[in-house]
Amino acid sequence: MASERQVVCSGCFGVVPESRVRLIPSFNDDVQRYVDTCRCEQRLEAAVEQTRSRLAVTEGAAEVGSTAAFFERHGIFINEYRRGDPVPVVRSILLASLERLRSGQLRLVIGATGPL
Repeated sequence: MASERQVVCSGCFGVVPESRVRLIPSFNDDVQRYVDTCRCEQRLEAAVEQTRSRLAVTEGAAEVGSTAAFFERHGIFINEYRRGDPVPVVRSILLASLERLRSGQLRLVIGATGPL
């Protein structure tokens, strides 16, 4: 049986077992969009709150769309986003999805790896 993969926390850079990290969206200023980040249990709350706070006040369709794209990369489709509903409608669904990530009701996986 293979041993569990190890993952670097994007917050503290500690190495932890994959089962003890959470995959969440985090805004990257360099690329101006939400990217996948891994957070250990100690860094999870602060990281989700940072994303939630930013998303809660944004009116930008591009930023909201970037958050929806994060979820789509992991097989979670926000139909209201896909059909073009207003930003406030989509944002509220994304905020609820973030809360599910924070609480553990929703858990995303990093995915398969392959040779470099």
